[in-house]
Amino acid sequence: MKKNREFAKILRKLRTSKGISQEKLSLEANLARTYISLLERELRSPSLKTINKICEVLEILPSNFLELVEQEKIKTQTEELQKRDDCLKPEVLYSHSIDIIGNTLNILVVDAELNITFSNKNLCKLLEYKKDDLTGLNLASISNTDSTKKVHKSIKDVSNGKNPYKHIDIVCKTKSGTTIHFTTAVMQYAKLPNGATMLVLIDFTKYKRALQLNETRLESLLKFNKMIDAPLREITDYAVNEIAALTQSEYGLIFLINEENNLSLYSTTKNVIDGCRIKNHEEILKNFKTYGIMHSAVKTQKPVTVNNSTEHKFQYPEGHVDISNFTCVPVAENGEVVMLGAVANKLEDYDTSDIKQLSLLLHGLWRIIQYKGALNEISKREKKLAVSSRFASMNVLCRCISDEINDPMAMINNFNKKLGKITNISENNDLTYIKDTVDNIDIMINKVSSVVKNMQSLVQNSTMGRINNINITDLLDNGMNFVKEKLQRENINLIIENKLLTDLTIDCHTSLVTEALLNLLYNSIDALTINKHDEKWIKIEIVELDENIRISVIDCGNGIHADIVDRIFDPYFSTKENYGGHGLGLTVSRSFIEDHNGTLEFDKSQKHTCFNITLPKKQTYSNLPHTDTSLNIYN
Repeated sequence: MKKNREFAKILRKLRTSKGISQEKLSLEANLARTYISLLERELRSPSLKTINKICEVLEILPSNFLELVEQEKIKTQTEELQKRDDCLKPEVLYSHSIDIIGNTLNILVVDAELNITFSNKNLCKLLEYKKDDLTGLNLASISNTDSTKKVHKSIKDVSNGKNPYKHIDIVCKTKSGTTIHFTTAVMQYAKLPNGATMLVLIDFTKYKRALQLNETRLESLLKFNKMIDAPLREITDYAVNEIAALTQSEYGLIFLINEENNLSLYSTTKNVIDGCRIKNHEEILKNFKTYGIMHSAVKTQKPVTVNNSTEHKFQYPEGHVDISNFTCVPVAENGEVVMLGAVANKLEDYDTSDIKQLSLLLHGLWRIIQYKGALNEISKREKKLAVSSRFASMNVLCRCISDEINDPMAMINNFNKKLGKITNISENNDLTYIKDTVDNIDIMINKVSSVVKNMQSLVQNSTMGRINNINITDLLDNGMNFVKEKLQRENINLIIENKLLTDLTIDCHTSLVTEALLNLLYNSIDALTINKHDEKWIKIEIVELDENIRISVIDCGNGIHADIVDRIFDPYFSTKENYGGHGLGLTVSRSFIEDHNGTLEFDKSQKHTCFNITLPKKQTYSNLPHTDTSLNIYN
């Protein structure tokens, strides 16, 4: 038997007007091709879910689509009315035919002043009136002002012959006060008495409520996703109130479940706490396994719904809020339930739509909780890395102090021992030996003093945030003062190739750039010391590149293995774990250079190990780094 002729007609009309084939519609709407064909051949009735899918592909609101269908239905019914046998007497048609035709319709007849002169059985039943009670009332007594104005205007338009009928939406109230939404056809009919107009009313309340609820739910999800930057407490409070409102429930609750499967109340609608007379909520949650519904949802990892409390014995202690019906939805992560959402006391039964809405909001909330947790973890790691960077900076300077001060101090100690032995030498001993020893001690003391002054200058420039316009040669000399003794001790030849045509200066924090350079030099020294080479050398090459200066640190090593070269700038990655490496030197050095709008890169094209520091000659001072991430450890 054929069904929904008007639906099929509108579907074919819209699909063909947009040039969409049945196959394309079935694919995009995720519906079977044969099902689309049956719908258009009037052999199937669509569900509201199917209508929503089809309307999404056809780019039309479901409410507008259904409105077109109703218009077509009314048009068809009107044509059928007009084809009725003209031989019937007017008074018979006026009464009897309306009841017959109106078996599935709601029909009302009004005069020019909108007084009700006739209504069929269906409409009387729907509006909760007896037929005699409804007859004689004015339409305004069962409708609102806006609706009566629409009807009055439509009657004028139809009477003037502008349209054979007029389609409008009106609102009526039942005798008990319930609001019903009608999509209404206003038409003149020849068999009716003069001045009478027929209204054919289709109850659209159920569809309208469903569409409004869907729109509300979509708006809720959209707002929910836009709250990503709001405080987590604000988000969860919004979520718990929304799951209650959108499922038309009295109560809403959200629980978190830990690894021990213990429940904790995370958020709730205010009326739950206000209505619950139990003070020790933690004790209740600790024993939630005794409350079968929630425990069952966690155990099965599936939603659980109870719509009739008489069929299920709700287990909760005295003083708990009363529950008539209930549904809860779990959220699982890696096979374990991590969150549980619950709503209770809906006037109607909970259905799959409620469960789906609850599930969407809860999964969205869990993703936001995960996102917030990830941000918090990243923040902690960044703080940890900042602290580690400070210690890495201090490590470089400590190595400078160690290498440059320990050797002179050892020599001073040796000279001191020699002076001690002099006391045992005869008075005729040559004083030249004593003088040479004292002179050597003075030299070593001057070296220690020089190192201390260099360190004071370096730390002072850093902690005071001093920005210098420094000569490149002076910048290199500052660094070389810290490593030249170690280079000599390790028998490493230092080569400096200054290819600058003139003396150039750059704007920088001298301390930060010096630290970056020292990191590279110490890495080279360590590599050449660990790996035996017949002839050890380190070359520093300075080149001018348009508006930049490039400082290259090259050693006689054979480069870095391809398996690890892409990881050398990662925090905590080190090839010197067995030699005290912490894996922060290159990371910190790169950050210092990048703070100067420069780059620090490993040059894969070179035969030997080569790192390039590129710095702009000039830059605005506002772009230069502050020093709170580097040497504030000395404050």
